[in-house]
Amino acid sequence: VIQPDNKILVSASLSAGSPPVLSSALIRVEGGPLLANLSIQAPTDRSASGVRLHGTVNPNGHTTTALFEYGPTASYGQSVPLTLVDEDGTLAENVEALLTGLTAGTSYHFRLTATTAAGTRSTADGLFSTFSNLEVWRQLHFGNAANAGMGADTADFDLDGLPNLLEWACGLSPAALSRFDTPVSRNGSVIEFTYTRDTSASGAVFNVEWSDTLPGASWSTAGVSETITSQAGTIQTVKATMPAGTNGSRFVRLRVLGPS
Repeated sequence: VIQPDNKILVSASLSAGSPPVLSSALIRVEGGPLLANLSIQAPTDRSASGVRLHGTVNPNGHTTTALFEYGPTASYGQSVPLTLVDEDGTLAENVEALLTGLTAGTSYHFRLTATTAAGTRSTADGLFSTFSNLEVWRQLHFGNAANAGMGADTADFDLDGLPNLLEWACGLSPAALSRFDTPVSRNGSVIEFTYTRDTSASGAVFNVEWSDTLPGASWSTAGVSETITSQAGTIQTVKATMPAGTNGSRFVRLRVLGPS
């Protein structure tokens, strides 16, 4: 068996219960083309629409062509050919490819494939994802797309009482004191709760919830309906309506979830 490092593995076995025997084998190895040795590294330069793939190719002394394959599934479907500096060299050569035009917030599979006269070899499947709208926002304001540190969803960098996730979803700045008004009033048998949201915050999920007792498990969205009352640019004003209940009071809140 030819192993990934092009070494030849020879093995033999005896049937269970067979008496010990002295055996020998005659092996003839003939020179010929070898498969290329390959590896992939972690992608870099991630953005909402692109990424840079990295890997190494060792042609093992035989003319080699190589390419990166990628796509939304492990069937790939798209590829980028690579130009090797020494296509029949004997040393590992670094290769890379910048992918563009990808879909934001999407996971992609990729692998590195090389072909010599001996055949084709591919690396194991790799995976990367393009930035979501929220990651782009973090990168812009905090210089890092990770949900961590001052850029974490629950952090309040400007100390205005509004967490980053809410400021992103509602079109506010995380670096300047913001005021987020949510007028609420009773209108006959219903409560009207008004808030604003940013339609460019792709992946944000808005839930208006109510409670009569406040403990966390008591919050509900039952009977809540929403109407868009106005829009200025990407900012919508939304009026949520819900039953007023019969207890004489009811608490209302806006709950925002980010992309999964």
